[in-house]
Amino acid sequence: MSKRLSIKRETFFYTFLLLLPWMNVISNRISGSLNLIIIILLILLTIILFKKKDKKLNNQNITFYIVLQIILIMLTIIYKILLYGNINFNVYIVFCFNYFILFIFLHLIDIKSFLDKYLFFYINYILTISFIAIVIGHIVLYTDIPDTWQLLYRAGMGHDYFNRPFGLFGQPSINIGVVLFLYLTRLYMIDTQKIQISKKNKIIYSIMLLLTVVFQKSGTGILGYFIILIFLFSRNKLLMFFIMIPLVMVVLFIYFTYQEELIFTYKILSHKISIDYISANLIYFYQDIIEPYFMNLTFLDLLFGIDDARNIAIDFGPIYVIGKIGLLYTSVMIIYILHLMIKAKNFYFNLSIFVLFFIGLHYPVLIYPIPFIFFLLFGIYMTPTKYTKYKKVSQ
Repeated sequence: MSKRLSIKRETFFYTFLLLLPWMNVISNRISGSLNLIIIILLILLTIILFKKKDKKLNNQNITFYIVLQIILIMLTIIYKILLYGNINFNVYIVFCFNYFILFIFLHLIDIKSFLDKYLFFYINYILTISFIAIVIGHIVLYTDIPDTWQLLYRAGMGHDYFNRPFGLFGQPSINIGVVLFLYLTRLYMIDTQKIQISKKNKIIYSIMLLLTVVFQKSGTGILGYFIILIFLFSRNKLLMFFIMIPLVMVVLFIYFTYQEELIFTYKILSHKISIDYISANLIYFYQDIIEPYFMNLTFLDLLFGIDDARNIAIDFGPIYVIGKIGLLYTSVMIIYILHLMIKAKNFYFNLSIFVLFFIGLHYPVLIYPIPFIFFLLFGIYMTPTKYTKYKKVSQ
């Protein structure tokens, strides 16, 4: 009976993880309130079925980090209410959401054992559905298929993101950031767990990665992709065979099948990585963000963020995060991520963080739900399996 209950508890947490990448779609198609109702229901069912075991995993480090970040967010909220008298709670829901959910589940189920069994599948799951969402969006853009086929369709929102698919997360740089990050963490899992992967599987995921980059037409995504190729090739020459051959085949297919679209894509990408484009962004960065928002910053503003009434452009990730939530929160998050890199001691995992930080210079991909939850999951996954026995209660 207890085994059956244990499986059910894990199932509710697994359901939450499987639904997480679809929450944007649910919000757009139905309502954001439905996400909240589903999560509350999953937690309540887990609590109802919960039965204390005779041992629990020691999660002090990850619990301390979660509690610390929640406290810093609360301090930011209090500071902005007291000083500015207004606050945009939607921003802080984004920052707090996964902390609260994971904190609750940490005390209800053995997440470590769960991740040992299912983390690799979960990475493959998100990679696959992210790719499918981008392909569907690309097909909608270049055919007569109705806009409603876009997963993130919402009436009046338009059918594309500047002639690029919305994908699963609504923004090309975010879509590519998530896919590049998970592709590398997948290699990390294969490397550390000695998972046997066929050549066919390697080729399929390499093609999925390439097509994601091509269809999304993101400058930072292209640069991040080439960073990965350079590092992978420098590490293992055999990867050239498994990656370059399918890449050449796909590029030739795209060239002969979508010649006009390829020329258009080339023009966009060459513009996005040109000196003129980068220079224009740097000028915009200084004149439209640094000067109006940060030149007269107080010390407390730097620590806890500026007035929410002042709208900060999201185009420069670190500035957006510091401006919204403050340097204290951002610093603790970065220290935690660097700590994960030290614990992992793995080329692929560290490269995944490097690429994510690189893309995060443009869009704040680090705070989006999928990378965000994975940082917490990897913190648990890397925890040594040490259990503390509960004291027996005398009858």
